[in-house]
Amino acid sequence: RPPESARVPSGVRFDEDERAFFFSEGGDVISTPLATNPLALRSVTYSAWVKVPTEPKNLAWLLCQSPDYGWSRALTLNDYRLGHVSIATSRYWDSGLGKVPVGEWCHVVGVWCCDAECNVYLNGVRGEGTTANNGKSADSGETLFIGGRSPKDTAHNAAICVSDVAVWGRALSEAEVQVLYRCGRPSSPGFSSD
Repeated sequence: RPPESARVPSGVRFDEDERAFFFSEGGDVISTPLATNPLALRSVTYSAWVKVPTEPKNLAWLLCQSPDYGWSRALTLNDYRLGHVSIATSRYWDSGLGKVPVGEWCHVVGVWCCDAECNVYLNGVRGEGTTANNGKSADSGETLFIGGRSPKDTAHNAAICVSDVAVWGRALSEAEVQVLYRCGRPSSPGFSSD
């Protein structure tokens, strides 16, 4: 379930069977007030479990800092300009991870560090590293969007299921990301933390 401060519009539904939020292509997004720009957090990690029912027909951004200060911090699933599963950095680059698998739950993580290497992971596997120089502004109303780039964005919001979103105010290590993946999706039926 979302935190108390999150706004879940009626266009986003909670799927009891999947135990996840379902977002429609070009539809609404969940928003929560959270500043993740480099002035607020020099390092940050976004993490989510995602399932795409069919191959996305658009760029499929998953988590995104807003307002968008020009390629702000975002975790993507199908943006060919970034290597498909990737992070936005301020320029085109190739994460080397390729497209997100269709029809299965996947763990996607983006790690941004000011003045250090940034990384993206798919199911515990680290893609190519890069540097980032993006999202550098501050807005008292900054929001984190879940399920797309902004409400009703037909170019970036895909039909996806999302669960277990987490944000850390630091860069997780590769070992920590792999532990999160190996533990499995916490909201899945039969999950045990043992």
